[in-house]
Amino acid sequence: MHFKFTLFLTVFGLTSLANAVEFVQIGNKSYYFETKEYRNWYDAAQSCHQINADLISFETYLEWHYINFYLWTNNIDDIYWTSGTDLAEQGKHRWFETGNPIDLEIWYPGEPNNMGGDEHCDEIGSKR
Repeated sequence: MHFKFTLFLTVFGLTSLANAVEFVQIGNKSYYFETKEYRNWYDAAQSCHQINADLISFETYLEWHYINFYLWTNNIDDIYWTSGTDLAEQGKHRWFETGNPIDLEIWYPGEPNNMGGDEHCDEIGSKR
């Protein structure tokens, strides 16, 4: 599957390469929303690392809410990769970038569900 991706970068982590893309300040963090390129999870993560950023890992429910509110109010209508995955241990989703277990109740009921036996990377967003 190929989705667009959200890059996560703390303000103090900006590099000259990162300055070449437009980051959005939401709360006390900066984010980049790729709206043109579709990539698989691995390619999206690699693209993030090339500009000293990471796929998003939600630390709090409030952070997740702010990101979703931003997407909704700016009519950014798509699906985006997060750093969530169960690649290390089937059925145990963790934030890849931090290694922390995903313990926030942010998914729809029954998600993540490994549909078709090959969904191991987590995404946010939706098509309206």
